Amino acid sequence: MDLYGDAFMKLKKIDIREIDGFRLGNAENTEAGTGVTVIIADEGAVAGVDVRGGGPATRETDLLRSENTVSKINAVVLSGGSAFGLEAASGVMRALAEKGAGFKVGDLSIPIVTGASLFDLEVGRNDVFPDVNMGREAVRNAYDGTFETGNHGAGTGTSVGKILGMDRAMKTGLGTFACGDGIIEVGAIAAVNACADVYSGAGNIISGLLSPDRTEIMGTVKVLKGMIHPDSEPDIELSDIKHLAAEEAKKKSLSEETSSGNEKEDIAKALMASYLQEQAETKPLQTAEETPSLPEQEETAEQNEPEAAELADTPSEEVSVYIPDDNETITQEDVSFEPQYADDEQTADETITAEIPENDEPVSVSEDGSENESEPESEGEPVETEEEPAQAPDIIEITPIQQEEIREQEELQIEETFDEPDREEEEEEIPPEEDEFELSEEDKADFGYDITFNTTISCVITNAIITKSQANKLASILHDAYARAIKPVHMTLDGDTVFVMSTCTQEVNFDAFAALATDVLQYAIIDGAHSAESAYGLPASRDIIRK
Repeated sequence: MDLYGDAFMKLKKIDIREIDGFRLGNAENTEAGTGVTVIIADEGAVAGVDVRGGGPATRETDLLRSENTVSKINAVVLSGGSAFGLEAASGVMRALAEKGAGFKVGDLSIPIVTGASLFDLEVGRNDVFPDVNMGREAVRNAYDGTFETGNHGAGTGTSVGKILGMDRAMKTGLGTFACGDGIIEVGAIAAVNACADVYSGAGNIISGLLSPDRTEIMGTVKVLKGMIHPDSEPDIELSDIKHLAAEEAKKKSLSEETSSGNEKEDIAKALMASYLQEQAETKPLQTAEETPSLPEQEETAEQNEPEAAELADTPSEEVSVYIPDDNETITQEDVSFEPQYADDEQTADETITAEIPENDEPVSVSEDGSENESEPESEGEPVETEEEPAQAPDIIEITPIQQEEIREQEELQIEETFDEPDREEEEEEIPPEEDEFELSEEDKADFGYDITFNTTISCVITNAIITKSQANKLASILHDAYARAIKPVHMTLDGDTVFVMSTCTQEVNFDAFAALATDVLQYAIIDGAHSAESAYGLPASRDIIRK
């Protein structure tokens, strides 16, 4: 026995305009980069809504709360223009009232129109918004059957990947997807406008934050991982380094009069020149990793005999030198110079040759050859002494230690002068590309410097029988589609909103239907990236991926 009969059919993709009981229409101002999309329910629809993110712009969403009176709505309006764009819903409301739609109060019809707006003011003009007239036009187009996706309606000025500003963003648009099995029908309309990126069903970025040269999709998550702490800067990815270096080298090669005419060759030469210059600038700051061997010290001593002779005429003073490990930093406390005269028993005719110990331990030797009794014993060979004639004013044997002392003093001077202000000056001399990552403290708190409201707004339409409470629950569940297709999702300056509208003609298993509807909305968001065309200086997914 066939328990399901003809009702057991496979789902297939359909045109969203095939879902009975709904009309879809757009209106836009292409020059201004903004527009309106309206979803009309001819006989009204049970509806719900769920708003996430920190920056929503909505209208009449409180009417959809389960405990409130209104049971059906007449339209959902998705518009650009930020909060200014909410005015378009008034035009939709007036146009529907003229058609007799809405809640009846005597001879008066009051259409119930809810809506949400997204921020697109940085794409086209920022002084033109969806208004009453644009709302009226969207209604006319809906009844005329005029509806297009991509750069139309609320998708006219949408974009994604804006965490580092609009110069690294990409163009998205209005996306749709719908399916049915001949009985149950469900579709979704999404105006995709987010701070972050859009991912395909396979988990690949298809639209989002561009690389510095705007030829590849780099991704927002990579940048945000380096901005967890309020005072941190985002990590520069290897791909970023490649692009930054190549771009800087290209500028240098094109500006130099000695250009060979071969761009790739000039870039390679400029990169090498930049590398060599960097090495030359950092070389003076490098410290010696190893202490010179004894033969080298003796050779140095011979070269500096006149200097040693002059030092011999100066008053005797103790020299205490600490030889640090490679990873240690020398401070002023590690090197001391305390005057101390020689012991009475030692004459001017006696000198001491000090062997530098292998282990990094303090060695204390006076300039006249006296040995400091307080110095710790070395684990290496003991200090050997030998007598020489009185003309030892040259004191060649201790000159290496004096040389080591001079070297330590120079390093200390470098360490003392290499303070934070100098580091800031060096950072200012870094190639200008890195300025893209320098954010003010106020902007870092918002994870970027050029981010405003970036709301992805959508509406799911269906003929499934659901209550008002279930419509609100379904709207909440549908945000899982946002999380699958947009990463990161629901950021502080997003105002992501999901509407649900149903004509309630076919029974469903709610949980199973919710899973299906979530997939449908996910694919609508992906379509919002695929259907967009490059505009307003922003490249679209089809143009970047095609390369």
